[in-house]
Amino acid sequence: MDRSQAKALDISDFRDVKNKKRYALLVCLLYQSQVKTRDYLVELFLKRMRKIQYRARQRLIELREQHRKQTEDMMGLLIEVLEASVENSDATAL
Repeated sequence: MDRSQAKALDISDFRDVKNKKRYALLVCLLYQSQVKTRDYLVELFLKRMRKIQYRARQRLIELREQHRKQTEDMMGLLIEVLEASVENSDATAL
């Protein structure tokens, strides 16, 4: 009798099985339930981690975009300062 047969037994059939074999079948069924439960929990964990990773990537993209705009604004300001400095030094040279 294997695991699938043990699953198919109803309680009255199960009582007809000798004690040692009954305990062995129960242990097998419990073990199988633990494996399925563990697999299910791992799947839930992986889904959660994927969701967290996706949100983190989206946030990183947002932050990069914000910092890119800020950097561009600062570069524009630096160019204006340099242009004013060059104009000012040309005016003082004359």
